[in-house]
Amino acid sequence: MNKTNWQLRKELNSEQEKQLSEEVNLPLITTQLLVSRGFDTQESITDFLDTSITKIDNPFKLNDMQIAVERIEQALDNDEKIIIYGDYDSDGLTSTSILKEAIEIIGGNVDTYIPDRFQDGYGPNIDVYKRLIEQGYQLIITVDNGVSGFEAVQYAKEQGVDVVITDHHTLPEELPPAVGIVHPRIIGHEYTCQNLSGAGVAFKVASALLQETPIDLMDLAAIGSISDVVELQGENRAIVANGLKQIQTGSRLGLNALFSVAKLDIKNVDEEIIGFQIAPRLNALGRIENANIGVDLLTASDSEIAKQIASKIDETNKLRRQYSDEVYLNAQAQLEDKNEGFQILYGEDWYEGVLGIAAGKIADETNKPTIVLTRDGDVYKGSGRAPANFNLYDALDKYREFFTSFGGHAQACGVSIKADQIENFVREIQKELSIQNFDSDEPKKRLYDLEVSVKDLSFSMMNDIKILAPFGEGNPKPIFKSSEIEIVNEKNIGSDKSHLKGKLKQNNSTVDFIAFSFSKNFDLIKDIPLYNAYYQVGDNEWMGKKSLQLMICDIQGDRLSTKYVDWRDSQIDISEVDASIAIIFFNKTYFDLFNQKNSVQKAYMWNNPQVAELTEVLVFDRPHDINNFKQFIKQQNAEKIYLLFYSRLKYTYQLQPNQKELHDTLKYFLTHSEIKEEDYSVIAKYLNIDLNNLKFYINVFFELGFVKIENGVVINQPIDKNKKLESSVFYQKRLKRNEVGNLLVNVSYQELLNWLNQQ
Repeated sequence: MNKTNWQLRKELNSEQEKQLSEEVNLPLITTQLLVSRGFDTQESITDFLDTSITKIDNPFKLNDMQIAVERIEQALDNDEKIIIYGDYDSDGLTSTSILKEAIEIIGGNVDTYIPDRFQDGYGPNIDVYKRLIEQGYQLIITVDNGVSGFEAVQYAKEQGVDVVITDHHTLPEELPPAVGIVHPRIIGHEYTCQNLSGAGVAFKVASALLQETPIDLMDLAAIGSISDVVELQGENRAIVANGLKQIQTGSRLGLNALFSVAKLDIKNVDEEIIGFQIAPRLNALGRIENANIGVDLLTASDSEIAKQIASKIDETNKLRRQYSDEVYLNAQAQLEDKNEGFQILYGEDWYEGVLGIAAGKIADETNKPTIVLTRDGDVYKGSGRAPANFNLYDALDKYREFFTSFGGHAQACGVSIKADQIENFVREIQKELSIQNFDSDEPKKRLYDLEVSVKDLSFSMMNDIKILAPFGEGNPKPIFKSSEIEIVNEKNIGSDKSHLKGKLKQNNSTVDFIAFSFSKNFDLIKDIPLYNAYYQVGDNEWMGKKSLQLMICDIQGDRLSTKYVDWRDSQIDISEVDASIAIIFFNKTYFDLFNQKNSVQKAYMWNNPQVAELTEVLVFDRPHDINNFKQFIKQQNAEKIYLLFYSRLKYTYQLQPNQKELHDTLKYFLTHSEIKEEDYSVIAKYLNIDLNNLKFYINVFFELGFVKIENGVVINQPIDKNKKLESSVFYQKRLKRNEVGNLLVNVSYQELLNWLNQQ
């Protein structure tokens, strides 16, 4: 498990946020979250929260929009044969549907073509263009693709067929010779919202064609924007916010059917339902088969047909999950035999459409760049994914001699590798880790927004958070931290028991949580009593009753339980302890014995000044005085401290001398002139005290002169009444030793941590 390094998004000033919340008339926690995201003035907050239609900008500000609209209108006027060339993912399907409906609204007829992932690949395919032109199409309009299709567009131009490109992907050095390219990042013609999705660009074209903002097409634009993970600020935020409202109206038959088959409430749709439930179902089409029926669903005008298509899509999604699980498990199994920093996993018959899913999951779990491939003739085809701090595109771009095709961006790439070069490629690509100074063991860095107490979590707080919705890229759903919490009533759930469900408990307050795919991780830390939890606030409905439920992002041992490792009940041979761990002694006798037998391990007495500079130590034995241990804790700065607390005299820490036993024993000895050692057990039984305590009391009497011992016989002596039993040095040492036992040894780990936290 690669640990995450959680960092507070921004240090806040409570007085300033309180004043600002009054100025903007928002709850304090809402204001704090806004400030942590950089919205720290009344003007910036008002602007951010405004998701009205007025945030939708003039579509003709986009590059070549006027040209594109005029060419489409010309085609309609001349009754030309038009086709929209889309893409097989959710963004592509919604883009295609938006433009299809817009053209039909203004009276035009238009066909659509969704490329086949396996036969056509992504983007303009010259062979497909040839077929379309042979079929008589005179205008090709691309959506969510096109800027990388120079060859196909050039061919169309040579055949006298115009291509209008609407796209949002990375621009190549040389743009295709299209009649018009509508793109938000054309150099010199950058649009006000440069990170529109493909559906967002198609929505702008529809707006220009219709000469108004088409509210009834915003639902599709919202789905495309969410699924393509564009930054949800400015115009994108307005598109998604209003698009979600449009979905809730239930006016689109295809979405109604899809929500119904997925058993989702369309009236309570939000960005998470789209991102995790609807978009994956649409994406499944292109991964498993041809995705054309996705457009049929989204533009359906017959509810029965919509229901049939939705059922087909849901079955396809189930198949996608099955294939994904199979490829993931097969690829994961290869990790046991590999130890590469750059992971290349490949098989002979893995389903090609889900390779990226498996690669993403493994890359996330291992924090290593990962490519998953399947054999297709003399090449291995597949997808790669990489952690945020590794540029996959730059790494692969240097090895094009191994590839038959390659494309992508920093964190995701598609690639085909020559089968006879796969081993050479695996060997050579490892160099990229050191070139990029990438360390897979380095903790991932993530941000959390605020630290809160469990007792403050409520539905009211959840509603205050929702003021910032819709959430997504650029406006992530807030993550909160609660410290020093317990995990109670936990259990593993799911068909494979991979999910963890339970309650977070802090003092006397509890709240339900669910942690997806966290069971294995929790097994590694479940013996730690206190944790820090990082989570998002949500709710759960069961049998008509709603309850607060946290969505766990991470659970980590808190600072103390991570720093102090409990070895008190362990049978540890310290000669086998890692040499990097220094051994700390409180008793000189043990220290000298250890040094006589060991010349490798570093050992120190507890009060050695060098101890303060050590980073990892093992406390071997028990101090006789708790004050020595307190001083040791305060003076050293070790990152990890193993607590063993060994003693050959364990029983002495378990015996608790008391005044009554002491006086009863003294009274017995004073009334019996001579007592032999073989009589001790009978006397202990008679007095109902521990035999070891009896021996201890005899030593106290001997020290004070109340008895003398000659040849193993205890003989009573005249008592000096000015001498108190408690004044015995032997007795005081026992009390101190018992204090050590009570605070450090005879307590639970949680009680020990609580005591350490107070020092």
